[in-house]
Amino acid sequence: SNASKPVARSYDMREWEIGAGEVASSLISPTCSSNETTCTFTDLPVPAASESYVLTSYYHEGYGKDADAARFLEQVTFGPTKDGIDSLVLTGDSNKADYESWVMDQLTKMTSHREHYRRNLNKQSEYSSYHSGSGLLTACDETSRWRKFALSERDGITSFQTGTAKYLTLKEMNGPGTGAPYLMLVEGMVRTMLNELPAYNDQENMEVEPTFYKIENGVDFQQKSNCVGCNFKVRKVSAAGTWSTASYITNPVVNLTGIDTNLLQYATVSLPDLDSSDMVSIDDGSRFRDLGDSDFWSTWNIPNESFYTNTTSVTGCEGHPVIAAAGFTHFSLLNDTVNAGVAAGNHPATHFPSIFGTAYNSNSGETEYLLFDPHLRLPENTVENPLLDGGAQTV
Repeated sequence: SNASKPVARSYDMREWEIGAGEVASSLISPTCSSNETTCTFTDLPVPAASESYVLTSYYHEGYGKDADAARFLEQVTFGPTKDGIDSLVLTGDSNKADYESWVMDQLTKMTSHREHYRRNLNKQSEYSSYHSGSGLLTACDETSRWRKFALSERDGITSFQTGTAKYLTLKEMNGPGTGAPYLMLVEGMVRTMLNELPAYNDQENMEVEPTFYKIENGVDFQQKSNCVGCNFKVRKVSAAGTWSTASYITNPVVNLTGIDTNLLQYATVSLPDLDSSDMVSIDDGSRFRDLGDSDFWSTWNIPNESFYTNTTSVTGCEGHPVIAAAGFTHFSLLNDTVNAGVAAGNHPATHFPSIFGTAYNSNSGETEYLLFDPHLRLPENTVENPLLDGGAQTV
């Protein structure tokens, strides 16, 4: 055939080298004279009668500054654009663009993927030590998170250790038959006090009772749960252990008014004023914009319902647990008779306990209760403060 099969090449005054292809694959590098004007190839295959070896030379002048700029951008970006070429051509002299300045300019615009990841991850996590995180040591640490709503979307996620769900209890605070007020507990630990039982938001003919509920597995992406008054999916359990149809109850505000402090596992934390710069409202991220025009559905966090502390002076965490340990289970507190239908093995192996804080609200003139909201926090690994192993031990 008339097809050429490469053997070797030299370009831009460089040394000869074996080229790619079936002929060159069996060759050794050519031997060249000191001035490289003569090169010898050994053991070249003997060509057939219709074949021969040919030395072909190519020469071209530069394609111009525009073409050189395009070639440069092709190598260092995801592809050149007309605007990018025109901008680069304006630099340097008449023959060559200022590529060095272009590179230095790009370095000044460089953003850190890790910084973006750290800033936007910060997921709610009861088991931060299992997720490559350093974890907040206590609820008093700087940037600890707090919320006004009693139930979290995390409550609706099954335990990664056992694949089991959490359970919610509504009970009369002063004993059976006494009516209001009521206690809401998750895995036997107090979350809030209610002056009246929450309503089913999707079942007009059903009433919420002081009984035992299974928190529905998984997050319902058609509903918003992380806010006061949002819908939260549960299933009521009977004494026989059978489950009702999943229904939505209202996520209540955290309130400890009148609660016996003996029901709380840990001391309440004194938090900064809600209107101070030391208690920052978390109003971030868009979500559910396709579900309607209401602002209620357009944000991940409702303003002034989730906060983080911006100070190291928070007090009251003496004797509090370390989040990364996450070795807590309070199934023994679930002593209602209805629990006979749910064995201990069907509960999460561990569950971080409820830790409450109080903060003064100067707008209302009242002191409000908040619930500590454990979050994943990655260990620092920067040029200034690198991890000794590069982070291998946290993975």
